[in-house]
Amino acid sequence: MNSAKKFLAGFTFIELIVVIAITLLSFTGVISGYNKFHDNQKVKQATATVRSNLRLAQANANSGKKPTTNCSTLNGYRVTFLTNSYTISIFCKEGFSGAVTNTLPTGITFTNPLPPTITFLNLGRGVEGFTSFTTLRVSGYGKIENIIINNNGL
Repeated sequence: MNSAKKFLAGFTFIELIVVIAITLLSFTGVISGYNKFHDNQKVKQATATVRSNLRLAQANANSGKKPTTNCSTLNGYRVTFLTNSYTISIFCKEGFSGAVTNTLPTGITFTNPLPPTITFLNLGRGVEGFTSFTTLRVSGYGKIENIIINNNGL
């Protein structure tokens, strides 16, 4: 009779631990990369929203859109900035009305120096608040996005 030993097929405990460790390290890298991508997308989306709202204010000023009450003459749409928010107001002869304040998402701010107060003048008369152009910097999570506004707007 043959006295050869029979070996069972399978993996050793050490081999299983090594495979699990390599898998966990791979997942850590993937999750870290995803979090960085997600943070970058937050800043890009916040910038796109600000740009879109500024374009809407400019379009409303260019078309002469004004409230039906308490606004005999539209001067334009004025935008004021704080560190984490901005307010768009309708600027009429009688004063300001229809102010809408938009808050940036948590962790995202306008970078100093804060941009000046910007007024999109009515009927395509340009922009007031700076000499030739201004750069609006939106920052967060180590990333900065710029919005450049010149005398003609966005």
